[in-house]
Amino acid sequence: MDLNYSSEDEAFRLRVRRWIAEHPAGPLETLEKKKAWQRTLYEAGFVGMGWPREYGGQEARPMEQAIVAEEMALGDVPGAVNSLALGLLGPTLIIHGTEDQKRRHVNRMLTAEDIWCQLYSEPDSGSDLASLKTSAVKEPSQTATAT
Repeated sequence: MDLNYSSEDEAFRLRVRRWIAEHPAGPLETLEKKKAWQRTLYEAGFVGMGWPREYGGQEARPMEQAIVAEEMALGDVPGAVNSLALGLLGPTLIIHGTEDQKRRHVNRMLTAEDIWCQLYSEPDSGSDLASLKTSAVKEPSQTATAT
């Protein structure tokens, strides 16, 4: 595997750097501003880069994805607000979801129309059920009597 940047990679890096300079994020104090910023990143092709085109992705090469991540870090550019959907839930739907689920949900994750989250159902357990506690109370046997 060649991890050196090609001339195409360097040209791509310059395009990304120029885009970042021309599109300052500004303060993102509200959820609506954060969602709008993610849509701006998506429209630029910087969200869901490695995802299939048929679901709104760019099918970008890993090197292109790394360049965007590096330039965003260097430019102190805020990332997408919907990170759980982008990093875990969307890829899971793309691989294991039905066609209907993919069509209904995946693009809306990319554009931040829908914000996804992961909830934990048990206090102090997270997603690991190993720390669940139970208790039992022994009660005297009650026999039903027929009348």
